[in-house]
Amino acid sequence: MVIREVVQRSLDEASWNINHWRLFWIVSASFLLEGVLFSVVPATLYIVAPDTALYVLATNSLFFMIGAVFLGRLADLFGRRVLLITSLLIYLVGTILFLFLHSDFIQITATTSLINLGVGGEVGAAYAALAELIPARHRGKSIMLAANFWNIGAAFIAGLALLYMEIYSDINTQLRSLLITAIALALVVAFARLHIPESPRWLIERRRIKEVKDIIKKFTGLEIKDLEKSSGVFEEHYLGLKQIFSSRKYLFRFLILMILIFTTESLALQGEDEGY
Repeated sequence: MVIREVVQRSLDEASWNINHWRLFWIVSASFLLEGVLFSVVPATLYIVAPDTALYVLATNSLFFMIGAVFLGRLADLFGRRVLLITSLLIYLVGTILFLFLHSDFIQITATTSLINLGVGGEVGAAYAALAELIPARHRGKSIMLAANFWNIGAAFIAGLALLYMEIYSDINTQLRSLLITAIALALVVAFARLHIPESPRWLIERRRIKEVKDIIKKFTGLEIKDLEKSSGVFEEHYLGLKQIFSSRKYLFRFLILMILIFTTESLALQGEDEGY
């Protein structure tokens, strides 16, 4: 049996334990943070730059797609953990810059697009972490529950916005307080991501079998001996952008996916704005 199948079957059939809870909460916190950012940024845009907000949001959606397509390559090269930390650092820097640089169209577009680039790059990896490591019988509900922390994040920051309105009379102080809250939350999530496990499939492709065994033991409680002796141990199937653009079938699917991402992103930003 191919080593990937041995590993995935072990993970699929595992009983839920504390490590699954830890992974679930780390990913859920990531979606909560994204819900916070995707509420604060549109609301801020329509306050500081109402005439150009629509164009900024359209550009943001494009950068979200770019992040989703190209930052994912980092996970292929350096692993999922590196991608998740890098993407968070990207939109953390974007949020900090946005806090100080939002006086003209170029500054606002650049900083908010940087935020969207980072968020777009991490969404796929977050879903993949749950899909790969959560037991099969709990996988669907875990993914759906984690994704809905986006809404919890939006509700959380909306509640804080009302609180800051009562505390501060100046609108700029209210907005700065919301952004500082988002930055503080991002730092907490960044620390949590240091403990997220690497992708076993990526480790297998890099011949790092000992680390694969450690992950299996942590998430299943089992020790798989002689894992290296499994047939087809390093058999790989890679589908990159080159293969996608050279195949009509994959290119069509890729374009449909990009349209869906752009549409969903635009509706989400519009909805968050209307919520305010």
